[in-house]
Amino acid sequence: MLNYELGAKGNWLDNRLQAQSAAFYQDRSDVQAKQSLFNPESKKFRGNAAGGETYGFEAEINFQATDTVRLFASAGWLMLSLKTL
Repeated sequence: MLNYELGAKGNWLDNRLQAQSAAFYQDRSDVQAKQSLFNPESKKFRGNAAGGETYGFEAEINFQATDTVRLFASAGWLMLSLKTL
């Protein structure tokens, strides 16, 4: 498995505003995956996929507006692809 990640963090306004973000990529071989036979209610089995890729992005921001009020938000995006079983 190969895994790459690039990120950044920052603080501003006397540390009242904080932000961080990261982007990542993974390349895998011989991934185990569940697969249904015929329909979703049928029994499942595990098999090896030829490989797969995962990549995505995540970000977070925090703001201390007052001594008692803290605002925050986060978001993420993930994409996964498997090669055929």
